[in-house]
Amino acid sequence: MIFFDFFVSETSIAKNGSIFAIVITFQVQFRIKFSNKSCKWTMNVQLFAYKGGEPFGRIRYESNNPTYAGAKLVYVDSNTNITGSYSEKYNDWTFILTYSVSLKTGWNFMYETYSENTTSKTEALTVTTKDPGGLKWIFEEYEDD
Repeated sequence: MIFFDFFVSETSIAKNGSIFAIVITFQVQFRIKFSNKSCKWTMNVQLFAYKGGEPFGRIRYESNNPTYAGAKLVYVDSNTNITGSYSEKYNDWTFILTYSVSLKTGWNFMYETYSENTTSKTEALTVTTKDPGGLKWIFEEYEDD
């Protein structure tokens, strides 16, 4: 069982006069198992667009139809499988988180699929390396305050 909670600072990449930054964050607080215990990895890599040194938007690969599905970039330094699950009851609802991921050395996509069942009062987030389909690259520009 592994518990993580840390933040890795951002790395900037210059392209055509604009700066795009990859901010790498990692926050996992549930029980997961790695098949390769020596594997080093990053999780939840987010893509932000910068202009004049200030963030003005972010880039996502996701879909909201009919339920949320999205992709996260992950880097691993060696092949590994990540498995595990977590269930928590709050009020009358149950939240279930399940990991079933097979990663190859290098950059990978991990796909998240969220579902909700109001009859059984269950929310589920499943993370896998199987593409759920229907995802699109989306640029979300921040609005000025």
